[in-house]
Amino acid sequence: MKENSIKHEELRKIKGQIDLLKQEWNLLTKDMGRLAQIQDRGTIEKRSLEKIIEELRNKKDLARLTQVENELRDLEAKIKATEKPLNSLMDKQGQITEKISGLNQETRELEKVVKDLDNEVQVITEGLKIKKGNFRG
Repeated sequence: MKENSIKHEELRKIKGQIDLLKQEWNLLTKDMGRLAQIQDRGTIEKRSLEKIIEELRNKKDLARLTQVENELRDLEAKIKATEKPLNSLMDKQGQITEKISGLNQETRELEKVVKDLDNEVQVITEGLKIKKGNFRG
């Protein structure tokens, strides 16, 4: 029976780890979404600036052209600056997914062991009841 209690406790701890990992996964998803929005908005703004640059080249407005080209370079740097953190978050999320998968497999195996132990305890308990004459069936 002691082994049964230990296995139940192990199972509870593993499920707790899975819950924590899922919470972390969800937080990463939110951060990834925020960075992806920055990239998306930046890409839209970049297209707009590229059109403006083309118009300014046609108008030969060199002063404004230089200013918009600088804005474009700054924007491209901002977009690029999100790539590394976003990739890092995606990698971390992948690692968490793998951990959760492994813990889920461990949970399934442990649940089978716990079920078998619970059945053994039930058989032993019923056997003791019969032996003591407490069986009412």
